[in-house]
Amino acid sequence: LELNKKGFNLARRTITKYRKKLNIPSSRNR
Repeated sequence: LELNKKGFNLARRTITKYRKKLNIPSSRNR
């Protein structure tokens, strides 16, 4: 479970980085 949580955090971080790179607003601003 801990490893899964770490992976999830990493994925979210990567997505956030990608969104910033592509200048895509977060899903909250959709």
